[in-house]
Amino acid sequence: MPRLNRVKVRLQLNRTVQTILVISLLFLSPYPLVKSSAAISVSSQQVNFPRGDGVQMTGLLNTPSSGTTKIGIILIHGGFQGNINEPFFNSIPNLLSSKGFTVLSLDMTRSHNFPTSVFEDSVKDIASAVKFMKEQGYNSIFLAGHSDGAHEVIYYQAQTRDPSIVAIGLYAAASVFKHSAPHALGTQQYNKITNQATDLVAKGSGDQIVYTGSIFPPGPSTPSPTPFSARTWLSWIGPDSNLDSVKTMHSVSVPVLVLVHQNDNLLKWDQWYYGNATSSPKADLKIYTTATSGNVHDFQGFENQAVSDTVDWLASISTLQDQNQNQTIIEQNNNTVLEQKNSTSLTTAQTSITMPSWVKNNAKWWAEGSVGDSDFAKGIQYLIQKGIIQIPQATATNSTSQQIPQWVKSTAKWWADGQVSDSEFIKAIQYLINNGIIQIR
Repeated sequence: MPRLNRVKVRLQLNRTVQTILVISLLFLSPYPLVKSSAAISVSSQQVNFPRGDGVQMTGLLNTPSSGTTKIGIILIHGGFQGNINEPFFNSIPNLLSSKGFTVLSLDMTRSHNFPTSVFEDSVKDIASAVKFMKEQGYNSIFLAGHSDGAHEVIYYQAQTRDPSIVAIGLYAAASVFKHSAPHALGTQQYNKITNQATDLVAKGSGDQIVYTGSIFPPGPSTPSPTPFSARTWLSWIGPDSNLDSVKTMHSVSVPVLVLVHQNDNLLKWDQWYYGNATSSPKADLKIYTTATSGNVHDFQGFENQAVSDTVDWLASISTLQDQNQNQTIIEQNNNTVLEQKNSTSLTTAQTSITMPSWVKNNAKWWAEGSVGDSDFAKGIQYLIQKGIIQIPQATATNSTSQQIPQWVKSTAKWWADGQVSDSEFIKAIQYLINNGIIQIR
């Protein structure tokens, strides 16, 4: 074949391959490719749904007119007494929805009762939002928080290891208050407030206000004075507070995206959180240098770029998950079993086997603290004996060797309530056995 003809054939083949790739992307990607001339309209509506304890939650749901993706987004606002009317929420949720994402902006309960709120209640708030989004058909969720809300996102995922959360996003995450407040207030005043709060809580007067003011150093965007009850101070600001994202980030095992402007005085904190995402399979930090007259903490002046970066990053997460699934299939076909060193392999039996209701009741009561670890272990032993959980040549004892993580109890409760699958519950039990928390012999 003449050289010129060979070149023409090669070009035609290349065009054919390109066409196939484009068609594949259009039909297979969970992120719709929308022509630039076809704008997506966005509808917004207020939604209400109950928290696990009956407290009514409120949010704003943005829904695109077309091109809905497989991943839903939950956004958590910042500010101790902030809400979804904060400047950050004026544009970011709508822009994300215009890219095909359904976005729930959640009003946290602290926005209405902060003076007496506790940081740990954020887990209940977010869990209710996750449940709501799953009811809308979104079983894969990108959970993101702005400013103070980023702490609640980190804490939620570290505590619960919610399998519905495929990734988390931190937008200008705030400082860890128990580390920054002593510098802003002075160590002497910080210790005085903390000691007073500790005494009041011990006396049963935890709702008494111990401080009203700012815990941040003076700056162009210093928030309004905030009242703190004794209980709230210890929960959010005190030296033993669970709000310690620098430490907690080590326990986050999903992909993490951190976005912050170089002129935000929280930059060093966000770099710190990013650096401590040691358990995450993928962590990325985006630092913006855009010149803007707007408030960089609220992403004013570079909102579109931040949203574009978020969408691109989520597409890369989808690709990573697809690669992992393909790798698993290849390994299974090769009869390769991957397991951690000294781990025990657990599997569920045939799906036709029904979980006894009393086992689910035990799991729920155990998660709520109504039954002890030994009673729960008996339920696990029953599942093993009946072949519902299969552990080759092993039986479970009713003893435990260390404290059971909160995320395992959360999974057990969600399983009992029908919010997670049997396989997710089995994974939690496998963790307990692999780490010697429930002993097997």
